[in-house]
Order: sequence, then C-alpha cells, then structure tokens
Amino acid sequence: MHTVANDWLNEQQSRSRATPSKHRFAKGAFKLAVTVGILIYAVNDAARHGLQDHIRLISPLLGCIALAAFMIIPVFGGLRWWCVLRGMRKPAGSAVTLTMLFSVATVFGQALPSVASDSLRGWLAIKRGYDARATAHAIIFERGLMVLALLLVLVVTQPLLAARFGPFSADWIASLLLGIGVGGCVMLVAADQESLRRRRLFRPVAQLAADARCLFTSRWGLLTAVLGIISNAYFTVVAWLLASAIGLNLSWLDCLAVIPLVTLATTLPISFGGWGVREGVFVALLGILGVPAGGAFVLSVLFGVGGALSGLPGFVIWWLDPETVWPGRSA
Repeated sequence: MHTVANDWLNEQQSRSRATPSKHRFAKGAFKLAVTVGILIYAVNDAARHGLQDHIRLISPLLGCIALAAFMIIPVFGGLRWWCVLRGMRKPAGSAVTLTMLFSVATVFGQALPSVASDSLRGWLAIKRGYDARATAHAIIFERGLMVLALLLVLVVTQPLLAARFGPFSADWIASLLLGIGVGGCVMLVAADQESLRRRRLFRPVAQLAADARCLFTSRWGLLTAVLGIISNAYFTVVAWLLASAIGLNLSWLDCLAVIPLVTLATTLPISFGGWGVREGVFVALLGILGVPAGGAFVLSVLFGVGGALSGLPGFVIWWLDPETVWPGRSA
C-alpha cells in the first residue's frame, strides 16, 4: 500500500516538475489578478452603498446560528466521500476520519483552487493508509457527483431564476452540461473494460470504469447523489441565515435562486478559493433583487469566511494528531 502511495506521489511530483515554471507562474498571476481586481471593484462599489452600515447591523445571535450551521458542511463532504468508497467496494475506514480530512481541505481550499484542495485531501488520506488509486477515484466521483447535483439544482430552480431575473437566453446550458455529465457516467459504466485493459494507454480508464460500475450500480452511488443535492440545497439555508443576520430582505427562495449560480461561478478555476468571483456575482445578482451592494458584499465575505471556519474543528483535530502531522512520532 505504501509502495503504491509513494508511486502516486512520485508521479504527481514528476508531473509538477514537467510543467514549465513560467506557465505555472502565469496561471497563478492570472488567478491573483482576477481575485484582486474583482475584490477591489466590489469593495469600492459596496463602500458607496452602505458597507459600514451593514457591518454594524450584524446580529450576534443570528450570526452565531449561521456559523453553527456552517459546521455541518464538512460533515456532508466526509459522508459523500465515505459513501463513494463504500460503493466502490474499497476500504472506507471511518466517516469521522474522512470528515476530518475533508475539513482540512476546506480550510486550505479558501486560498487554493479546488483541484489543489482535492489533491491535498487525497494526499492526507494516503498518509492515513488509504490506497492511492482508490482515493483518487473516490475524489473524482465525489466531486463529479457534487457538480452534477449542482447542475440538477440549477435546472430545477430555473423557474425561480426566470421569476426574479427574467428569462435567460442561455438557460439551456445547465441542462446540456447535466446531460453530458450523466452520459459520461453511463459510458463509464458500460465501457468494455477488457478491451481497454489490452491497451496500456487506456488501462487507467479501465480501472476508473471498473470502480464507476461498482459505484453507480450500487445504492451507495444513489445515496451519494442524494447527499450532493442535499448539500447544495443546504448552502442556500446557510446563506439565508447569514442574510437574516445582517438584516437583508431575502427569502429562502431568493437564496435558492441565487446560491447555485454563485456556487457554480466559484467552481471555475479562475481565482483563488472563489474569492473575488463570489463577491462579484453576489453583488451583481442581489443588486437586481434590490439588495444594496454593501449588504451583498458583506454577505459574500461572511459566506467565504464561514466556509473556512467550518473546517477549523476538523483541522484542529488533524493538527493535534501526532500520527497525522508527524508520522511515526508518539504523542
């Protein structure tokens, strides 16, 4: 197991070295520019529309309730990850352990692209003794099903969007992407694994297809998808609680219409942790609903900060665990 893990880590390191340093620097500089640029614009706009007033209006009681609600988000993530491993018929270990590792990735994910945070939790899982290949496949499926669940929520909530923002000329895109994603899952399940294994180049695809068939033909795959839908809907509940804490006149249905679009925007790999993009989308969409830019900006920042704080309990447990941070060293 450790040999496989070391091979996986060596492969990741060799890929990293193979990427030209100038190319990595350019990508990082672009994401930093997007993050900083949109944040500066959003702050300036919010400052002209009562930013300080909305900060002073924050209710401590409702703010604490919203923060407590944030703490459940990593639990959903750990459960999704655990269900995928069970569906793949791989050793899943404890859901508590996976929730802890998911929490660590959540904290670092506020300053890293989603791919980097997923790589981090995979690396941490391997350090805990999980098989490298199973871990990588499980993260791919967990992340993929979460995105498909988000697209499904977007499709279902299109009437809410149309009622609040008017008809979109590109409202078919979410349905198209959902169809492509579901079609890709079906192709993986139906793939001829023996033919793929005969070609060395396609053996990783055959292994992925084998795990996909196990997952998507089991009740665990359905349970993961349901958890993905619940997780995306839960984001809207947390946003509504935050909006109430700062005195914004937003209903839960308003949040259900807006938050999936915000979530989709923050998954795009064009900023660090979604910062900047999230603020820009919040200010733009909520402005159409009559929310002042100051209030929308405060809501967006608190949403990002709450996401980081939600992972702190698991992060602290991980950091205080000597076998996690310093393997082989006793407490």
